[in-house]
Amino acid sequence: MVFECAGRAATVAGAPRLARRGGMAVILGVLPAGQKVDIEPFDLPFREVSVITSFLNPFAHARAADLIATEAIQVSPLVSRSLTLEAAVTAIASPALDGEIRALVVPALAIGA
Repeated sequence: MVFECAGRAATVAGAPRLARRGGMAVILGVLPAGQKVDIEPFDLPFREVSVITSFLNPFAHARAADLIATEAIQVSPLVSRSLTLEAAVTAIASPALDGEIRALVVPALAIGA
């Protein structure tokens, strides 16, 4: 099973190719509206690869927040940059920067806290 979480065109297109025969590519990353990616459909049925998407798991958010709050997992290495709430609108509407892993929106940055 391959999980695509970056939301980059290259990783979305590559996920089905990385899945093994009979495997699955799960697309979790969100690309900008209207962006398209190249996937070779001819290959999918021959290797029996499924491509599925998922946008929301209502049971995972609280658990993930607890793991972060208790520092059971360290997420700081995953944050490439921090943004103000105002800058988030542009960041969400734009492709990720080269090498960016995750951008973190920190509303308090706008008020200097």
